[in-house]
Amino acid sequence: MRDKLQKWTCFKKASSIILILDFLLFGLLGYWMPLVGDDLNWWSTWGQNYFFNGTFLNYDGRYLGDLLIILMSHLPIISFLIYGFCGSLLAYLIARILRIIFPHSNYYLRLVLSSLALLLLPRSIFRQIWGWHAGFANYGPSLIFPLFFIALTLKYWNNKQHPQFNHSWLLFISAIAAQFLAEHITLLNCLNIVLVLILGRQHLTSSFKKQYLKPLALGNFLGAILMFCNGAYVRVLMGKDTYRSVGQVQQDTLINYLKNLFVGRPHLMLAMLIFVFVLVVLCWLNWQRFHNRLLLVTNCWLLLSATVSQAPFIVISPYGPRCQFVFVIFLWLIILLNILPWLNLAPRIFSVLVTLFFLFTGIKFDHIAYDYHQTFVVATALSIEQGRQHVKHTYVLNYRDVNFIWATNSSWDANFKAYFVNPESKVVPVDYQTWQDLSQGLNLKQKHDRSILLQRLNK
Repeated sequence: MRDKLQKWTCFKKASSIILILDFLLFGLLGYWMPLVGDDLNWWSTWGQNYFFNGTFLNYDGRYLGDLLIILMSHLPIISFLIYGFCGSLLAYLIARILRIIFPHSNYYLRLVLSSLALLLLPRSIFRQIWGWHAGFANYGPSLIFPLFFIALTLKYWNNKQHPQFNHSWLLFISAIAAQFLAEHITLLNCLNIVLVLILGRQHLTSSFKKQYLKPLALGNFLGAILMFCNGAYVRVLMGKDTYRSVGQVQQDTLINYLKNLFVGRPHLMLAMLIFVFVLVVLCWLNWQRFHNRLLLVTNCWLLLSATVSQAPFIVISPYGPRCQFVFVIFLWLIILLNILPWLNLAPRIFSVLVTLFFLFTGIKFDHIAYDYHQTFVVATALSIEQGRQHVKHTYVLNYRDVNFIWATNSSWDANFKAYFVNPESKVVPVDYQTWQDLSQGLNLKQKHDRSILLQRLNK
């Protein structure tokens, strides 16, 4: 008994360390990723006055997401806290679902796998989630409630245990707030509530329905109503919105996106078919081995939720990689659910390997973000200083690459030029390697050294 207690204490400490690492690694992504694209609009006077002059009443119903991006664009420490908290919480919720289905699996392995899944995203999705504050503010936190609701429901599925949380008002408020982030997740939350109300009648106790399901359902539907009461959606339905549209086939809908993705790429289609086949076989093997009905229910629920989350974009545009974040995370969760029993055959070996890979990946992305941050800070300061000098040509420093941020290079970024470059001056792009070579021996945090760099650029 004592040995088991000591082992549990050891796992608990190790898992706490992983959660702390999650907070730091994801937090540093938020702290160091530069403001790109419309992040700068939220940082500007327009964003500062967004809630005070009534703009929010006719812009969109993402009230919580809009508040988060305004705070993050002005205070890097807020970005650190929000990225860190959301990343850690998402990893915890994914690991929690894995624990509910396989309670005897290795706790540490579940958590580190969940953390790694949040980083191993297609590059296009990574750019629009972790590499774009405005994208993260709406699409990152929006995933918290669906995962929480799935975990909560699965915990009490065919379980006569009496609910222990008695603060229904807190669930109600949280359910409302969760609807103010991304429209397709708002619809998904409502659908999940309806599914549980219909299909969970015989599997959930009356106390669960009263203490948990009722306040969550009321909060979700009230939040959805408040979101879609925003004047922007009336404009979209009437076809008067310049950015969003409904039912226009020529726009950036899901169907067109898939056509562009797969047409002329048979190898990609083949890879997808092989992946689906392997996943189906793995699910079948798990069913044959465990006959775990809860695993079957969870697989089906996650697959349905992933599909439903994308369905609105058949007629709604624009559709982009950021909208796929929920789909990919649910798909990752299905994968983890079906490989975890096999990895748990050698938990120590896989725990070490996955931890090393997670640390390597997290530190790598933080290093990339730091380089972007350094470039943005110097490019901004240099552009502003040249603007004050009213020079005819403004040298704008470019990033090493834009592989992991949702932006073009600064010299092409319309928002960057609008806020930091004199409009009467001609932009001269300076590629990364050129300004790095010319700044050897200089501390570009110092104004004097930036002046020396400008002199070298002018030669």
